[in-house]
Amino acid sequence: MRTKRQVLLVGSRMAGPSFVHGLKRWGCECTQTETLSEAVQALDQGSFPLVLAQVEVGNGSGSALIGPVMERGGDLFLCMAVQDSCLWLPAVRNGCNCWGAAALRPGEFKRHLASKVRHEVPSEQLNRAALLQASSG
Repeated sequence: MRTKRQVLLVGSRMAGPSFVHGLKRWGCECTQTETLSEAVQALDQGSFPLVLAQVEVGNGSGSALIGPVMERGGDLFLCMAVQDSCLWLPAVRNGCNCWGAAALRPGEFKRHLASKVRHEVPSEQLNRAALLQASSG
């Protein structure tokens, strides 16, 4: 049996049912936190190779997670709402700071995410609407 990939979701909008359901169908186990302090505490207590956070979290900026995620060798992407869509901002990849790298549109992010969880994923499993739900509120 394959080990589930642990994903940390940071911010109230990251827990949309369609988005989380898509991640679970890919074999991910999701943990939700509302604040940056809860996120750092979760990182201290568990192994999260992938962290997905809102750009603006209730008590600060998701970019504050760059250091903690780098220390653990993981990946961090920040979701930024843009009109009726969103952009995914790469912040850390494989433990290396990549803040300022080109933003990913929902389809690009979906392909990247699929490759990270190493599954062949039919497009209906995590569709554009599910990705957008993470950025809407």
